[in-house]
Amino acid sequence: IGDPCPWVAQSAEAFLSKIFACSYSIAGLNVLSGNPADHLVHRHTHRVVRGSLLVCGRPDGRLTALTTLEASTCLAVNQASSIQSIGGTCESITIGHNMSKLPLSYRGIFLETHRPQFLCEKLLQDEATGGGRVDKIVGLSAASLLGTYANMEKEAKLKAHAYCPVTGHQQQCVEDHHIDSVIDDLIKERKDTDRAVEVFRKMDKNDDGRIDFNEFMQAYKEVYPDVDPLQLVAMFQEADVDGNGTLDLNEFVQMSKLPKVDILAKLSVANRDNLGLLQVMPSEERFFGEELLEYAPQQIPFVISQSQHLAMELYESRFASVQRFVAMTVMFHQMGMRVQSFFPRISFGLWGYRMDRTHSIMRIATTASPVSG
Repeated sequence: IGDPCPWVAQSAEAFLSKIFACSYSIAGLNVLSGNPADHLVHRHTHRVVRGSLLVCGRPDGRLTALTTLEASTCLAVNQASSIQSIGGTCESITIGHNMSKLPLSYRGIFLETHRPQFLCEKLLQDEATGGGRVDKIVGLSAASLLGTYANMEKEAKLKAHAYCPVTGHQQQCVEDHHIDSVIDDLIKERKDTDRAVEVFRKMDKNDDGRIDFNEFMQAYKEVYPDVDPLQLVAMFQEADVDGNGTLDLNEFVQMSKLPKVDILAKLSVANRDNLGLLQVMPSEERFFGEELLEYAPQQIPFVISQSQHLAMELYESRFASVQRFVAMTVMFHQMGMRVQSFFPRISFGLWGYRMDRTHSIMRIATTASPVSG
């Protein structure tokens, strides 16, 4: 049994082992578990003999935060399925939400998805259908998803380097990652501050040391002509900390240090009370990030989708993994029931056992005893 979530593989291993604990030796099982993205192949596949079954949970690679993890899992399953022992190999089954069967696996069990799409799935859908509307993305293998998302990310980063008519330079709109040292980080921050000061002076047409809304809107529309003035009003009000209707240099510099995703999030916020506090309302989005995408320039939608990685990881660890575990237990319980009913049938009722007894016995046997000091 394999699954990238360790608790899934370990819990399924314990469940299946208990299911067959009372079975006769001819139907006994040796159950092992491991992480397919780490050690499953190296620790267990040398045990492959005829009759071996590999059940592996598969993350949903349609989510960019899980694409690499799914690719690693599928690689492990394909490797295990290709190992032979006297002409035989293991029978491999994958369980997951991505409806793409592995070529070397015996069968793929696909779970239904009952959640709205994430932004990356919406962009992938538009990429695959040319903007046409379909309900689901099906049939894309882990390798295809990995290559498609890599190309989309590369294209998004190229588009994000938009020419800024205010500064006369290339304006980098995507944060650079993997900075090698603290010194480089400080130098970059100083350069960004100097650039913000230069932009502020060019936007300040009357040289009064402040930027009013008209100056702000004129400069921003030169960069993004399709921006709604109402969005600029919201952005200007967020930056105007003292509420005097203008931006001084410090307020402008602080606004320029915000990542693009944070700025767009502020643009989309309209649910504030009289004190200016955010009121959290239930989401009615058709897909996660729909409101944020409405305010995004055409250059950076894929960059915005990467801001949802934490939510994707929470979905995987809290929901998708539980669904895979439930699917495993249902399948294993059915296997146990078929074996349990087999012996009374062939022996006219002389042989038999109850597999549910193992749970109560194990619960008593493994109860921790108090240990005195």
